[in-house]
This record gives sequence, C-alpha cells and structure tokens, in this order.
Amino acid sequence: MSVRGALLPPAQVVEDHFRISNVISILLVNDKPTPIEKLSHNATYFSKEQFNVGLRFPLPSLLKQFFHFTKIPPAFLHPNVVRVLMGCSVLDMLYHLDLSLLEIVFVYTIKMSQKERFNLSAHISS
Repeated sequence: MSVRGALLPPAQVVEDHFRISNVISILLVNDKPTPIEKLSHNATYFSKEQFNVGLRFPLPSLLKQFFHFTKIPPAFLHPNVVRVLMGCSVLDMLYHLDLSLLEIVFVYTIKMSQKERFNLSAHISS
C-alpha cells in the first residue's frame, strides 16, 4: 500500500489510517495466532481485522476489563469480540447505562473456535 507515492510497511499504513499515536507501537499479526514463544514480552499484539471492525485507542474501559479478567491476549480474539465490546462501550456512553463486564458476560458466552480464537456468542437463559 502506498501513501503519497512512498511504500510504507503495513503497520505504518494502519497507524496512519486509524490515527494511532506514534507513542503506541503496534505489530500486526496474521489471521493465525502467533505462538507465545515467538512473542515479545513487552508488546500487545492486535490484528488488522480488529482495527477494521472498530478497535480504537484509547481502549474503552470494557475492553481493558475484558483483557484483564480473562487474560486472553488480543491476538487470540475473534473480531466479533472487539465489535461486541466496542458496541457496548458506545451504547454505554450514549445512554449512560453504566454497563459492567459482568453484565456483558451474563448475556454472552466466551467460546474458543476451531481456529483457536476466542469469540462471544449470545445466549438467552430460560
């Protein structure tokens, strides 16, 4: 991908497109989760598709809580997790709902897909 005639690395293109501060360093990972042995211990990994479905910085509180309590690295999340949590954050902000992660996990179940990525699926208890 080129911007103004210059060929940029993929991470730079994402930083420019999504207006990510230069203070935040990002490393894009493929669709497949990267083995932990190959990951740097001082970095958090996201995929480009997570940005495409609405991930933005600074991270909303619900997303930070999700990472903290589940201990699931962002690179192992299906984009629907980002979409659901970002959507809930927007609704929370617009309508002053004061949503907690507990309320979201009450409605959604965290499941691991066959591709070893975690996603959220809605369940209605009877």
